[in-house]
Amino acid sequence: MLVAAIAPTSERDLKADRDRFVAFAFAFADLLVEVSAGGVIRFAAGAARSLAGREAAELVRTPFAELFHPDDRVAAERLLRGCRGGERRGALSLRLARSGVLAWVSACALPGRTDAVHVAVADRRVLAPVAAASAPRRDPASGLLEAEDFAAAAADALGEARGLRQDVQLTLVRLCGLDALRARAGEGAVDRLFAEIGAFLNAHALRGAAGRMGPDRCGVVHAAETTLDIAAEAAGALRAGGLPPDLVTVEDRRIALGSEGLAPADAAKALAFTLRRFAENEPFEGDSLAEAFRALVDDTVSRVTQLRALVGEDSFEAVFQPIVRLADGRVSHYEVLARVEASSPADVIRFAEGIGMIEELDLAVCSRAMALLESERGRRLPSLAVNLSGGSVQSAAFVRSLLLLLERSRVLPAQLLFEITESAAITDLGSVRDFVTELRARGHSVCLDDFGAGAASFSYLQALPVDYVKIDGAYVGRICDNARDRAIVKAITSMCRDLGIRTVAEMIEREAQLDQLLELGVGLGQGYLFGKPQRQPFARALVRRDGSTARGSLAGSKAG
Repeated sequence: MLVAAIAPTSERDLKADRDRFVAFAFAFADLLVEVSAGGVIRFAAGAARSLAGREAAELVRTPFAELFHPDDRVAAERLLRGCRGGERRGALSLRLARSGVLAWVSACALPGRTDAVHVAVADRRVLAPVAAASAPRRDPASGLLEAEDFAAAAADALGEARGLRQDVQLTLVRLCGLDALRARAGEGAVDRLFAEIGAFLNAHALRGAAGRMGPDRCGVVHAAETTLDIAAEAAGALRAGGLPPDLVTVEDRRIALGSEGLAPADAAKALAFTLRRFAENEPFEGDSLAEAFRALVDDTVSRVTQLRALVGEDSFEAVFQPIVRLADGRVSHYEVLARVEASSPADVIRFAEGIGMIEELDLAVCSRAMALLESERGRRLPSLAVNLSGGSVQSAAFVRSLLLLLERSRVLPAQLLFEITESAAITDLGSVRDFVTELRARGHSVCLDDFGAGAASFSYLQALPVDYVKIDGAYVGRICDNARDRAIVKAITSMCRDLGIRTVAEMIEREAQLDQLLELGVGLGQGYLFGKPQRQPFARALVRRDGSTARGSLAGSKAG
């Protein structure tokens, strides 16, 4: 509850106290607004021009909701509606209409005042520059954050609460009986119910961390001492619509967000990853919300702990798979893969990307490859190719770290290649192009991996000056049986030939596939036909020929 702890005794005291309150408010906010019970601005002060595109005086007598982007106006109105006397609500992350600025918006209603709500608007670019990169996406019915953005907001809220030593909890909500409500009153009744629940959860969320995770599920991160009677809110919404209050029942569970034995940063990452997984699952049969979520948390924490140990202690196993020249079967270079017990390299990469640890893993694999090449310095060895995730190459911190690592290394640039994978979408092609250009200027070759697997492959190829293109194995696997896949491989090969780019086909397992690839002019290949990933990186390559067609194998290689 908000209470006044000052008893002024003179006009001078009143002015001093007023100045203190104003300074206190502006320490957090850039714009202060008083809104009437009817939703109209009665007073405004602060950086109105930069945030709202108008002077503060021009905002007076305009609807409060019009300050915000049309998609965020419902959320703004619900923030006011959920603010009761003596309480604070927010902060919600909302876009301002005229400037497009993403802002934190908080509201409070003073004790005994029913005629006005006071709102503070703070520029997120100042308070949280990294988090303010893009506007959050909201579910149109409830006004809650969509699942992916809720996961990110929950992680941010948890991280901030840890810094402030604040105890926080996650409340998971499942609405049971929505089909009955839909059958009786239509889809609009379901949307209205979610609108009320959404307004209630948004009003109690820390840092706007309230989201809809599925057709029947919501979640909110809030202070541990906050009391949430969601069932009463749902019943009241149903009564207001002339419906039986017990038509829909609410299952809600509060879960303490402890550290789970992880460092604060890893705990926040684990929470975000778990919430995304929870949202992707169908309704659980036989398990309560808390049990289902706890199982996901335990699994995530276990995997994060394992990955952190592998990266931090450099204890992962590196395996090496040969990439050969299809014309004679001789080794061109080896791809370095990180192997974790009971997990495939692809699974490890997907998890590291999902949990936000891919940059650390990529750097660790690069360091391992460089250390191996340096230890064998003086020998004439094949080159090594290391994978860089699309997420890593877009990170300025990762790029700086890798370039510094390369500067300190004694490895010859021609010995180390880089494969940029499509496992994470690349949205900042400009910065990635600069990075690729820098690597090539230093003498490193660059390969675009998984070509054809994603819709953006051709835009990547157009933007990035690469030396190799690795054709996605799905096309190679069907090349003998599907004329369309063969035509696609032919087109990719022809295009790369015209661009002066070498082609690599992956997942070659049969002689017939090799024949087709040779006929199409693919230069390099990788797959079990030539060797599985192996612990011994530089097994001697032998070549055997069968008539006029080259065949390759590795002697002494061990299946990983």
